[in-house]
Amino acid sequence: MKHSANIVSGGGWSKQQVLVRPKARLFLILSSIWLSIAIAVLGLFSVQWPQLSAYLHWLFAALLVPEMVLVAFAVTFWLTEAPRITTTYASLPDHNARNMY
Repeated sequence: MKHSANIVSGGGWSKQQVLVRPKARLFLILSSIWLSIAIAVLGLFSVQWPQLSAYLHWLFAALLVPEMVLVAFAVTFWLTEAPRITTTYASLPDHNARNMY
């Protein structure tokens, strides 16, 4: 059953149309996840600097390359991707569930 009213699901919700860029959002999320992984590994790298071999130095430095690529994709898609209109439901900030109006 389709409703055209602005208040749905017991009240307190209104329909909004939002412009989104899905590819840019995807690469932003991926770069955030990869950044947290890279920071954790580079934290280990900075603590154990003298004990590590030269091979591991290059491995840890190579962790930054995918981060730069993901950020470049996110910025590129943010600038070039056409925004898409999606419909979402947002809660009304001044809604009180006890009031029946």
